[in-house]
This record gives sequence, C-alpha cells and structure tokens, in this order.
Amino acid sequence: MNFKILAFIILIINISRSNPIYIWGNITDEDGNRIENVNIYSINQSIGTYSNSEGKFQLNVEHDSIYEIHFSHIGYELRKIYIEIKNESINTGDISLKRKNIRNEEILVSISTANSISIKDSPVLTHVITNNDIKNSSSTNVMELLETNMPNIQSLLDPHGTFKIKIQGFDNKNITFMQDGFKISGETYGNIDFSLFNIDNIEQIEVVRGGMSTLYGSGAIGGIVNIKSKSNKNGLSFKFNNSYESLINKNKINFTSPILNSNSINFGIKNNYISNNLNVNYSYSNGYDLTPPNQNLSGKIDKTLDENYSFLVDNKLKYFLKENIEISAHLKWYKKKIFRYEKLSPAYIIIDNIPEDSLVVERKKNPEYQDRVYSINFNYKINDKSNFFISYSNETYLKGYRFPYYEGDYPIQINEKIINAIIPNYRSLNVIYNFFINQHELSIGNELKFESTESNVIYDRDSTDILVTSIFNVNDRKNTKNHSIFIIDRFKINENLNLDIGLRYNKNKNREIFLPSISIKNNYHKYIFRLNFSHNYRLPSVTELYYDFPGHSPPIYGNSNLMPQLSNNYSFSVEHKELNNSSIELYLNNNYNMIGYDYKSECECYQTDNYKEVTLYGINLNNSGIIKTLNSKVINYKTILSYTDSESIYNSPTEGISKYSMKTFFSFNINKIIKINYSLKYLSDKIIFETQLEDHFISDLVFNYNLNKNINLKFGIKNIFNYKDSRAIDEESDLLTTYDPGRRFLLNINYTK
Repeated sequence: MNFKILAFIILIINISRSNPIYIWGNITDEDGNRIENVNIYSINQSIGTYSNSEGKFQLNVEHDSIYEIHFSHIGYELRKIYIEIKNESINTGDISLKRKNIRNEEILVSISTANSISIKDSPVLTHVITNNDIKNSSSTNVMELLETNMPNIQSLLDPHGTFKIKIQGFDNKNITFMQDGFKISGETYGNIDFSLFNIDNIEQIEVVRGGMSTLYGSGAIGGIVNIKSKSNKNGLSFKFNNSYESLINKNKINFTSPILNSNSINFGIKNNYISNNLNVNYSYSNGYDLTPPNQNLSGKIDKTLDENYSFLVDNKLKYFLKENIEISAHLKWYKKKIFRYEKLSPAYIIIDNIPEDSLVVERKKNPEYQDRVYSINFNYKINDKSNFFISYSNETYLKGYRFPYYEGDYPIQINEKIINAIIPNYRSLNVIYNFFINQHELSIGNELKFESTESNVIYDRDSTDILVTSIFNVNDRKNTKNHSIFIIDRFKINENLNLDIGLRYNKNKNREIFLPSISIKNNYHKYIFRLNFSHNYRLPSVTELYYDFPGHSPPIYGNSNLMPQLSNNYSFSVEHKELNNSSIELYLNNNYNMIGYDYKSECECYQTDNYKEVTLYGINLNNSGIIKTLNSKVINYKTILSYTDSESIYNSPTEGISKYSMKTFFSFNINKIIKINYSLKYLSDKIIFETQLEDHFISDLVFNYNLNKNINLKFGIKNIFNYKDSRAIDEESDLLTTYDPGRRFLLNINYTK
C-alpha cells in the first residue's frame, strides 16, 4: 500500500511538473510602441523565439535555471535580462528597447555572394531598401520605390507606352531582376512588368549597380535588383493592406477616379516541418492623361496611363524534411488587363440608336498579359562548411489581345475573345555547390538556360482579315539555349582584407566567352574601401535575333548575326562603417558590341545591330544620419547625389537620363503614434529624341499613424507643389521631363494579426 501511495504522489508531481513553463511579455520602444520580429533567445540554452505583430512573445523553457535572455532587433540596442525559473512561468511585463542608428553590419544581403552575409562584408557596394524604408515611403509600386530611394535610378516612358527604369544609363535589358534570388523574365517589349511585384509583400530590396555576370550570367551588365519577399514567423499570420491614390483637383480629392486602388491579403503558416506564404493582390487604376482632351468628334482616346487592372496570386511553400534538408516550391499566376477607348461618330446615334452619352466604347483590340511561374528548389546542408543547391524554374509570359467584339457586333454587342499573340518561355536549371577550405569560401555552379518565343498571326472570326501580325511575319517558334559554369572564391586574407575572384565560362552558338571578376575589400579604421573589376555580357534575345515585322511602322527586323554584348566594369568606393548608407562611389563601364535598334536609311526600317564602343561613367554620393533637435527629439535623414554621363557616337545610353540628380528624405516621430516623412527629388534637364526637357523638383509628405496594435494608417500628399511638365499642355507633347500626374492624395491601411 505504501508503494502505491508513493507511486501516486510521484505521478502527481510529474503531471504537475509537465505543465509547460515559459517566459512571456511584451516588447516596446521608448515611446511605448509595440515592436514586431524581435529576436528573443537564451544565451546559455538552445531556445529562442520572435515577438509577434502585437509585440508579444512566449519563450518555452524546459527546467528550473537562471536564464540570460537577449532581445535584439535591427535599429535597437541589444538588451539583456536575467530570469530565475522556479517551477512556474514568469511574466516580464513590458521590455523596452532603446533606438539606435542602424549599422551596416546588421543588414544581411544575398545579392553579391552565393550565401547571405552582412552588408559590410559584401565584396561590392550594395544598397538596401529596408522594410522600414518601405513603410515610411510614399511609393505605391516597386518602380517608384527604386527611383525615389536609390542613387542613379530613373524611370521613363518608352515608345510602346510602358514604363521602364535605367540604372546608371543601362535599361531593363541590361539589368537582372530577381525575386528571392531567382531571375524574373516577365517583360513587355524588353521592359520588366513591375506589376509582377506586390510592394505589400516585400521585406527588402537589394541593389548592386554595375556588372555581376560572373555570378549571375547574361544580362547582369548594368546591375542586379533582388526583391526579397516577407518570410513567415512561427504560427499563423494574417495581413490585409489597402493602398489608395487619387488626384487632387482644385483642392478637392477625386475619389471617383483613383489612380490606384490596391488590395492585398496575406496568409502565413510556419511550424517545425512546413512554411507556407500565400499572397493575393488585386489592383485597379483608372489611369490618367497629362495632355489636353481630344476635341475631335470621333477617334481614339489616348491616355498617358491607360485604365487597367491586375490580379496576382503568389504562393511559396517550404518543407523542412530534416534539419539539413529543405525543399521549396514557388507558384505564381498573374494577369493584367488594359482598357483603351474611342469616341464614336455622332452618326451612330442614328445608325445603331446608340444614346449620345454612350458614344465612348472600348476599342476593338486591347492588350492583355499573363505570367505563369513555377519553380522547385532543393537545399542540402552537408555540414557546417558545405551545402548543395539545385533549382529548376519555368516562366511563361503571355502577351495577348482582348477583342471585345470578336464574337459580337461592333460597337453594340460585346462577346469578347482573348488570343495570345506572343508567348515567350524561359526555363533554367541551376546547380551550386558551396564549401569552405581554410579561409576560402568557394562556390561552383552550373547553369542551363532555354528561351523560346512563339508568335502567331491573329485573324478575325471569318479568317479573312489579319488583326495582329506575327513578329516573325508567319506562325513560328524560335529558340535559343545557353550553358555556362562558374567558380567564385571569397578569400578572407585577414580580419581587414578580403579578396574575391571569379570566373564564368559560357558557350553559345559555338562562341566561347570567359568572364573574370575580381574584388578587393579593405577595412581601415572607420572606413571600408572596395575596388572592383568585372567582365560582363548579355546574349541577344530571341526577338533581337529573329524579329521580322514588316507590318510595323517603320518595319523592324532582327539580326541573326548579332554578337554578344560585352562590357568591362570598374568601380571604386569608400564607405563609412558607423554611418549607414554613407559612401562615395566612382564607376566606369566600357561596353563593346552593345545591342540596340539602328535606323537603316536604305530600307527605312529599324534593325538590331551591335554598336561600337559605348562608355558610361559617373559618381554617387550617399549620406545618412540623425539630427537632434533642441528638445532631444531625433530627425533621421538620408541624402543621395548622383552624376551620370557617357562617351558615344550614339544618344541612346543616356537618353532620357538626367546627368544630375538629388534625393533627400527626412523622418521624425511627432509622438508615440505619429511619424512624419518628407522626401524631395531633383532631376536636372535631359534630352529625348533631340528634345531638351527641363529640370524639376518633386516632394512628398506622408504621415504614419499607429491606430492600435493591429492597424497602421499611412496618409499624405504626393507631389505637394503639383509640378507637371508644361509641354503636355502648351505643346501637347508626349515627350515629358516627368510623367508624374501631379498633386494627389495617398491613403494606406495595414492590418496585421
């Protein structure tokens, strides 16, 4: 009996002791605002967690002990506390973290090497748009975000009516865009489609200006832009975001005709075995026009930005098979519809009994785009010093047309049909092995790329009249393939000196190209010196090789004899260790066989050709820090100055680019819940098609208001002083120094649970 009583007592003690014991509390800043994603870990035990969107945390502990708990977050000083556990949970209450200026070593980047490293250890000068920059910005899309936050990046409108950006004089074709380290190929006439990226789902953007072909292959002549998506924390998460932007006319907000109305929903889940992030976005724009309305009784109604909507579904799944094996898959589906209108002749009032107020109808042909992406990745951590990575990706970007009256009767009966005219497909297989040997971090990679483009003639429903001509003049599919291998060695000579060397070998159409690179990084007192050289290339695209479009005005032809574009990139930079984003950079980029469209007088047509030598050069200055006011408040500031120029017999490298640009940002906390952000952008005059365009200033004012622990409001005025190029009205010109639509109201609502 005594034994049974003793066993019962032991059982009760064990049951009571098995109840979970944890340390829990809230984390705030000095003003009482809750802080999300704080890293909480025990220095003497292998346990850790993160604070949630409400600043709350719960750290499970296993046994009685004295725990040294660390609280760390970018932009805040590390805090340590000691807690003694004696068979019961402990509530720490509010843990307050003290703000500090963000130091470069706290920001991790993956763009300049095969693995994530501290930005201060990056062999090339890397600029980062952080999540905090995005929150404080007035930008509502990725293109705006890049242009307003990065030195020497400018946007312009191309002849096809699509927006593109240039980095240090290089357009989209010479820049590699990536999402989470994987290349994005979706484009329109060579211009990346920025609607593919949902700004509400971006954690940070990494930008390297200059050649990176040794690591990233063809197309990385002008730079790299890597857009990193937000990652899941443990448990379940839900986020909703709405961005609204509308013009202000005569001090009244035009709520009925938004320039942007974007809604995003994000669902996340993560545990020890699986992580899934689903992001859905719907965006609508009524468009806008900077030129005077068409006064003709009938004809096309042209806009600077056409009415459009886009729908995006983006899902990322990770499966943690073991501690050292990770399998991930990415699925993306995107669709964009553009609406273009025309005004019918008043004769239709009599002919088809169309009411006078219904004479504006959709055109017979409207563009429509779709992007379909799937990829699968396998990452095997062999040991602490080596890992093996393999990935396969497939992207199809459909360029089609929506014919509202294809099965109906123009203009009174709508029965639409969507037909794809151009179907480019991009496939790639990458294998990378990373390993350490003493002070050498090495990466060996193999890359296979396949590009194909199909183009078809589109006929009317009776197959008699051609509605759209194939870019190859007939129904056809053209293909290219490319194979390359590379090796990168990051050699840490000592604590202050790093030497990075690399070599890529590429074979394409019996042409062999060797692409070396070398980077030297030296830490000296409070400064980081970087010296870089790289030999880079871009292979001709399928359309540049095989374009056969006599129906275009003027005709456009490809050139199957095009040579790969080559460049030698040189850069030197000095960066201050203790001041985030404070640096000076000088660069020179010599380009040979630059690919472009050249006008041929003998055929009165355009044909792709290799230009002779084109040299681009410039300087970038970056400075950021804090200003303390008389009442000990802190104003954060950032200033960017850039100069860009070229030496060439051609105008295209710097066409549409301002030689001088300045961007300045100020951020100030009014109180615990309200922050004010002001930005100013200056661009000097520039030339487009031999037309001189004026310089200009544009400034934005935005307020951040934390309504409660779950809801944040951002509102303000973009283009405060309503600057618009007067040429649009006075000369009715489409060549403008900026395509900014003028003063407008911005509202952003963010809910996180």
